[in-house]
Amino acid sequence: MRVRYYKAKYDMESWQESYKKHQAAANEIAEKSIAQEVLQTGLHNWEENGNLLTNGELTHIRLWLHEDELSEIEKQFISESQKAILNQAYYPIMHPKENRLLSGLIGINVLALLLVGAIVLYFIISKSYQSSPHQQSNTSSQQVASLNKQIANLEQQRTSLQSNNQLLNQNINQLTAQKYDYYSKWVLSTAELYIKQDQFQTATALLLKAFEQSPQPVLANRLYDIITQHGQQPLQVLSKHQTWIQHATFSPDNQYIVTVSVEGFGYLWEIATGEIKRTFMLPDWSPLSYAKFNKNGELLLIVGGNTALVWDMTQQKQISLLSGHNEAILSASFSNDSQYIVTASQDNTARLWEAHTGELLQTYKGHQDIVYTADFLSNNQLVATGSKDGTAKLWQVKTGQLVQSLDNYQEAVKYICFQSNKLFVASFDGQIQYWDTQTAKQSDNFSLENIRLTSFDCQTDKIAASFENKTILVWKPNNTQPLAQLTSQQPINHVALKNNILMAASDTEISVWDWKTQKELYAFTTPKKANQITVSPNGKSLLVIVEELAYIYPLFHSQSEILQAAELMVDSSTFSTEALKQFEIK
Repeated sequence: MRVRYYKAKYDMESWQESYKKHQAAANEIAEKSIAQEVLQTGLHNWEENGNLLTNGELTHIRLWLHEDELSEIEKQFISESQKAILNQAYYPIMHPKENRLLSGLIGINVLALLLVGAIVLYFIISKSYQSSPHQQSNTSSQQVASLNKQIANLEQQRTSLQSNNQLLNQNINQLTAQKYDYYSKWVLSTAELYIKQDQFQTATALLLKAFEQSPQPVLANRLYDIITQHGQQPLQVLSKHQTWIQHATFSPDNQYIVTVSVEGFGYLWEIATGEIKRTFMLPDWSPLSYAKFNKNGELLLIVGGNTALVWDMTQQKQISLLSGHNEAILSASFSNDSQYIVTASQDNTARLWEAHTGELLQTYKGHQDIVYTADFLSNNQLVATGSKDGTAKLWQVKTGQLVQSLDNYQEAVKYICFQSNKLFVASFDGQIQYWDTQTAKQSDNFSLENIRLTSFDCQTDKIAASFENKTILVWKPNNTQPLAQLTSQQPINHVALKNNILMAASDTEISVWDWKTQKELYAFTTPKKANQITVSPNGKSLLVIVEELAYIYPLFHSQSEILQAAELMVDSSTFSTEALKQFEIK
């Protein structure tokens, strides 16, 4: 029993010793935190108002903070405070007799305080010996709980300060954005006044100066409008058709544009002058629906009704007429060597023709509904077709034999294109899939579940597609994840892709994005909703079809290109640069 008692006593004494060490450490942390807070608050007041530390504050800081923990500015602050305290010290000069009296009183008081302290200490010690180990444990536990509560309070204060700092930063960012927004509106309204007075150079200079200080997209948009409507690169408007243009295309050399209309006329326009160089009609005056150049631009295909003509651009004459479909032709493609043409029709078939003679070589039968699209594989060994029946099919070019039927689609297959040995297949239900044409196996699936496709564009090494949820995706073969995902404010009707630039048409607005950075570069409006957008082969122009009109816009690949074009318009001799200083952001 005695052994157990001494063991318990030893354990209790050990615990009390450990507790005292932890308590001392906790006290030191708390005191250091308080000293640091006092120092930082005093330093802030010194910098703001010139106030120094009091003697008590200085003593607390010197007691708990080591000199090597202090920065140079903190050391200087403490030194200045100490000098001020020494300069303000007051030493009373008293009569020697009064000094002896005061010394006696102080001595009596000190003795009395010592006596009271000894009695209190004796009482505390005797009580501690009389108390049980259980009572001592309870007391120590209460002290630990009290310290934990103090530490928790300090942590809560620190969290609160951090939260307040984050909120302050958010407010600063919001106010800064609001400032630039108001600034942009101010500059735009002033620029409009100059434009109404035909002072386009002054308006351009003002917008350039504002853009340097605040590169807001809205300023770039207005600069683009001035450049295209009043500047060095005006837009072209091709106006001749009396009814809606059904399709338009650039020539590979960027010199011409062909437009075709339901009125039965097709026009060959020279881009540089906007002049019509040739008019096309089919023998039966059928409404025209489609036009396409071959790869080198020597041949031009014009489609109308169930017939198509082939025009030789070098000899400037018709060389063949493709006639044999029972219903309207919806699309057509040249083979890579331009020897053959494949057409897709509403009669549920696709057909192969000899381009230079118009001879029908093969009919691809097997679809149960309209064939929307047909194209050649790069080696001219296979033809792919897409149909309203929800299938895409691969055919041997010359024999017409069905190689593979791809039946994974719930709705019409509207778009197909080849990239090397890969076949892109896109359907209205939003599915976009890669197929390996050598194995006829599906490689990747890029569908967005239950979201319908609205437009599609295919380049040599990537594709772009828009969906009903206002999302635009850019993909590359063999990538399981999109290269970019953009979100529009409006539903997208058409997309066009060129290098790092993506064009998206939504109602009457055309947005130009850098899909690599996923940022909108600029935007402009069209008079009415766009029926089609097409990028020139050299990437310098954008063709926008709006009902019976064709608009050619300059295409800038960065905001810096817009600024360079705008700078060409500015002649500083025509306006006062001093007048622009008022628009500097303060």
